[in-house]
Amino acid sequence: MVITLTTDFGHKDPFAGVMKGVVLSINPQVRIVDLTHEIPPQDIKEAAYVLWDSFPYFPSGSVHVVVVDPEVGSERRAIIINSHGQFFIGPDNGVFTKIIPEAKEIRRLTPLLSPLNLRGGSQRGATFHGRDVFAPAAAWLSKGKKPSAFGPAVKDPVTLSLPEPLIKKGRLYGEVVRFDRFGNAITNISDKDLSFLMGKRPIVKIKRLALPIAAYYAQAGEMKAGAIINSNGWLEIFSYLGSAKDILRLVKGTPVEVHAG
Repeated sequence: MVITLTTDFGHKDPFAGVMKGVVLSINPQVRIVDLTHEIPPQDIKEAAYVLWDSFPYFPSGSVHVVVVDPEVGSERRAIIINSHGQFFIGPDNGVFTKIIPEAKEIRRLTPLLSPLNLRGGSQRGATFHGRDVFAPAAAWLSKGKKPSAFGPAVKDPVTLSLPEPLIKKGRLYGEVVRFDRFGNAITNISDKDLSFLMGKRPIVKIKRLALPIAAYYAQAGEMKAGAIINSNGWLEIFSYLGSAKDILRLVKGTPVEVHAG
């Protein structure tokens, strides 16, 4: 059984390590994978995109714990989702927006079952539900506990309004939705979205630049920037041996347009 962790904790503090300790105290045989702990602080939308791109590469039955939780300690729900043959655990704040449409089951993690205090009590803290709620639930799930054992069904999970590409007058309009460590700008335009061009050569417009789609990064050579379909199938703006984010001064939401060349 595999449990993945996706958080905005970073690596300075022991938060991610403590969550692993809780999981291993309950199930020493489980395998834990750090998907990432570098989600920008409180950036729920970025976590939603990263999770969507990543979970298909894990085996059936894997448990994905996501802790990007600005409302920790509030009345926001904690949930567990059975979707795509895998399980997802975290706050009900929209981080699972792209997972929910195909969910077979969504359950609330109730205070009586999920906030397990390994020191003998049942009190949960107000600031670290990753340790007190989500990690224990993931561990017990990995040991065979059914989602139905954790709490009642949820019929109205929170979802975010994520930007979708739009075709208008023969042009495709999208935007930058996140950046990777190299400063590459990932858009919400997929390779499937480009089918509207009917085999014609796509030209990508961003910040007054018109870019053909390259086959690989080095193909852009000395160009200021390039466009490419990345390994997850998304249109990406890059700068070879540089940061497109910095060079072009891009931000999330920067418009991107595609038309036939």
